[in-house]
Amino acid sequence: MAKKKAQPTLREALQEPFAAHEIKWRVGNVARNGKRATLLTYIDARAAMDRLDDVVGPERWRDTYQAGPDGGLICLLELLVTVRRAPRVRLLGADDEDGEPIWEWVGKRDVAENTKVEAVKGGVSDAFKRAAVKWGIGRYLYRIESRYWDIREGWANGKGVDVSAGAKGHIGWVPYPQLPDWALPKTARPSGGGESRKETTSEQQSRRGKHDPEWERGGQRAFMAQLAEIGIPYDILKHWLHQRGKPKPSTKPRKERDQLVKYLTEMADKKPRSPDQPDFVQSMKDEYAAWAESNPAPEEIS
Repeated sequence: MAKKKAQPTLREALQEPFAAHEIKWRVGNVARNGKRATLLTYIDARAAMDRLDDVVGPERWRDTYQAGPDGGLICLLELLVTVRRAPRVRLLGADDEDGEPIWEWVGKRDVAENTKVEAVKGGVSDAFKRAAVKWGIGRYLYRIESRYWDIREGWANGKGVDVSAGAKGHIGWVPYPQLPDWALPKTARPSGGGESRKETTSEQQSRRGKHDPEWERGGQRAFMAQLAEIGIPYDILKHWLHQRGKPKPSTKPRKERDQLVKYLTEMADKKPRSPDQPDFVQSMKDEYAAWAESNPAPEEIS
């Protein structure tokens, strides 16, 4: 008899990469000379909803929202999952382990600020997507290496992403990059050639959670010293990155850690929009404190 094909676990089904046509791209940073730009990947809320419908069923997930600290919204995304099976009593009084399943709602939550365009609607969508990332949906997209691409003249016309630069307005476009094999659904991965690429060393280390070799050779000490100057404890930074689906600093190569430090320094130097708002570093600490107090991480369900 042929063996039955093993069914994916809940975690595996939720974490399965999306088809290439479901992936969206947007501009990250534009180089000062206006000749190159980075692109970032994301999925829209409808793609995450479709994944939940396909994996658990539309009747077995629900989302609720509440006001977040200092504005924004908190999304609680709950799935109805089997946590254990109830013992079935036989006529002789013995327990049968193959009893009826017991279902419970298990939730994960995250917060997002209201967006500049359609503030509330955008905030709901962002909070939902961030909560979905905690269930593993689209989390792999944060592990795709960000690099600069040459900006071409003209308009994308559906072949890429149009690029704007502040007061200059539209300055060109960047073609859609090729996704690495591991970022494609298993059924869509080419056996050879194809329109994909191999993952880079840094992508590989981030995906596997391995430390960057230089981290063990003094990189950790140097990074901790830089964080201390900014005033951000490492545990809070690691939590802040995790909440956004990004890998911890120890898995990043030195160049990416330097870029992270530069970004954190710039954000820490920015003044709040109003005297009532906390600065960037304090908002990270407040977010961590609120999470630790009211949102302990539930156990992973597989």
